[in-house]
Amino acid sequence: MIKQLYKVLRPIGFNGRQEKNAIVSMTEDEAAAFGSQYVVLDKPAEPKVAEVPLDNRPLETLKVAELKELATKLGLDAEGTKAELFDRITLSRK
Repeated sequence: MIKQLYKVLRPIGFNGRQEKNAIVSMTEDEAAAFGSQYVVLDKPAEPKVAEVPLDNRPLETLKVAELKELATKLGLDAEGTKAELFDRITLSRK
C-alpha cells in the first residue's frame, strides 16, 4: 500500500508516541484505524505566488477582466473585446 503524510490531531501511539501536529507517514488503512478525530491527510500549503501588478505584466498574458481593470486604472474606456482593450491600452502607453 502507498504511504501518505498525515497530520496528528491528538496524541497517538504510532511508531512510538506521536504528539499533536506531528506529521507521520502511514497507509490509508492505518489512518482509518485511528480515525479522523486523531489523524487527517496532510496537504502541504501551496506556495504563494508573488502578485505582479497589472502594469508590469505583458498585456498578452492578461485576461479580459484584467485588461478591463487595467483600462479603468489608466482612465480608459473599459468596454469592448479583448483585442479592442489590448489596442486601447497599447496606444495609451505610447
